[in-house]
Amino acid sequence: LAYALGRKLKEAVESNKRST
Repeated sequence: LAYALGRKLKEAVESNKRST
């Protein structure tokens, strides 16, 4: 669970950074 959550969080952060 932690792995999936961490991966999702990282993906969200990357998406946000890319959007910027």
